Amino acid sequence: MKIEIGNYRFRFDLSIKKIVEVSGINSNTDDTMNKHILLWDFDNVRLEDVISSLSKIQDYWKLPKIYIVQSSKNRFHAYSFFEVDLSTAMAIISSTPLICKTFFKMGVMRDYWTLRITPKKEGEKFNLVRVLPSPYRAKERLDLVRMLETVKYKTEGH
Repeated sequence: MKIEIGNYRFRFDLSIKKIVEVSGINSNTDDTMNKHILLWDFDNVRLEDVISSLSKIQDYWKLPKIYIVQSSKNRFHAYSFFEVDLSTAMAIISSTPLICKTFFKMGVMRDYWTLRITPKKEGEKFNLVRVLPSPYRAKERLDLVRMLETVKYKTEGH
């Protein structure tokens, strides 16, 4: 619906969407929000394209292993347990081809990214589908997994 008043146009949209409560992890590894692991979200992308996209980023930034998880059909999450500062995380994630723009934008607005770690639908499972090995000396910090904050939040269901 549109309403015009003088030189202003107001537009109102109404939508009804199913929401579900899920759990996720945040990228920040400290309370100052300046240190982060790398998280990526890909929606409606083929696995081959996710691998290609992340391989390019891994080579350019000389990153350690990247773990790719299928969260649902044609939807993938990726993790690299490499600690970087906020501006470097922004640069790496923003330069990743095919990244979900909403995921990136929300992380920039909040100074951290959140990835879901539980399924949206009953019966769905997260599956580790690929680990991109790394020839680089970048230090993987698996010890950071214990430090990541787990959060509950609501998101759109399928």
